[in-house]
Amino acid sequence: MPIRGPAARSIIAALIAVAALGFALPKSALAQPVADFYRGKQLKVIIRAAPGGNYDLYLRLLARHIVRHIPGNPTAVPMNMPGGGGLTSLNYFDKVAPHDGTALTMVTQTQPMDQALGLDKSNIDMRALNWIGNMSDENLFLLTAARPPPKRSRMRSSARQRSPPPAPVAAR
Repeated sequence: MPIRGPAARSIIAALIAVAALGFALPKSALAQPVADFYRGKQLKVIIRAAPGGNYDLYLRLLARHIVRHIPGNPTAVPMNMPGGGGLTSLNYFDKVAPHDGTALTMVTQTQPMDQALGLDKSNIDMRALNWIGNMSDENLFLLTAARPPPKRSRMRSSARQRSPPPAPVAAR
């Protein structure tokens, strides 16, 4: 099933960003020690959803292509861990998976904000994770406007007073 529309553009943009990052790094200084580390290793790609969903497709696509840009050419191994809205995979990533650069996962965009607001149930310090990118170009935000309540006229007239429109909600 081909991916089309905004999802395809997001995936292509993310892949271009990963490729650009690979070209921007000083190859001679970093390539050999990194290549020695990753040679013959597996990159565990921990997927927070069941097979077939958006997160599964995004991470499998990333796994297929990111290993081409890691010196030493590790093998990507996708691991689906659905449950708890992604908390199962996030807890596995934090508590069980190796912390040496051989594990990769994707969290929801709201996870860091939930933690900052005290709504997070994972007990994982999101600031301690190494963030390498974003597979989506969506930056959702909410706009509100403080307006006084509309004034009502006691006079009856044929012209109807209009109240101001509701506060706008904007995405992107």
